[in-house]
Order: sequence, then structure tokens, then C-alpha cells
Amino acid sequence: MLFRNVSGDIIEVNKYNYINDYSYYTKIMEIKQSFYFSKVKKIKHNLNYSNKIMNSILNYDTTS
Repeated sequence: MLFRNVSGDIIEVNKYNYINDYSYYTKIMEIKQSFYFSKVKKIKHNLNYSNKIMNSILNYDTTS
């Protein structure tokens, strides 16, 4: 099977290169989870940035 990693490189995962099915599917899940965690990290960054923008627009003062 061919997969793309987070940086866009193509990774070829051959079932016959692994000792058993568990290690094969574990490798596939590692590739898929790297996408998930990179998206979560990007979403959190965007949320923090948008919160800062909204606070500066509304001149939200947290001290009062």
C-alpha cells in the first residue's frame, strides 16, 4: 500500500515486509495518527490565534 506522510512523502508499506499482521497494521496506524496529530496541532494553533485577534478587536480586559 502507498501512503503519504505529513510532509507529503510517499511511503510504501508492504505486508510481506513485516513479521506479522499486528506490526503491519501498527505501522499503518502510525502513519494515519501522524496526520491526525498534525491537524489537531494546527487547529489548536488557529484557535489560539483567533482568540487573540478577537480579544484585541473587542479590547477585552480580563483584569476588570
